[in-house]
Amino acid sequence: MKPALIAIIAVLAIAVGNFVFYTVDEAEQAIIVQFGEPIGGVISEPGLKVKLPWQQVRYFDKRLLVWDGDVTQIPTLGREFILVDTTARWRIDDPLLFLTSVSSSESSESSSRLPVRRAVAPPPPPPPPPPPPGGGAIGGSVAAAAA
Repeated sequence: MKPALIAIIAVLAIAVGNFVFYTVDEAEQAIIVQFGEPIGGVISEPGLKVKLPWQQVRYFDKRLLVWDGDVTQIPTLGREFILVDTTARWRIDDPLLFLTSVSSSESSESSSRLPVRRAVAPPPPPPPPPPPPGGGAIGGSVAAAAA
């Protein structure tokens, strides 16, 4: 065989291999997704695996995940501000449930942190109250006294 033909065959084999084979690490779990829907169960055994070229693999970490929020100031009932530092630790036990409950448009790293951020982060402060009708308390009392 000619060297050019061997090179072409080698490049095609590598290209097909990238679309068909995937690996699962010891610290990961994987789910095969076909056209946006999970196919089969959770793959938790490490090693080299085979999939169809049009299927995608979604990986989820088995290890303990950590989220460290920003330090924020929160007012108390006595109108004093305290500093609050939030942190959370969790593990994904059921990646199939996690995949179906979190939006697929986000990456797994950011999507695994999003529910924690929503649960732990303090709510935004309420908007200021609207001004009273009549241009304020002084103008309203003057108008009421004149009437």
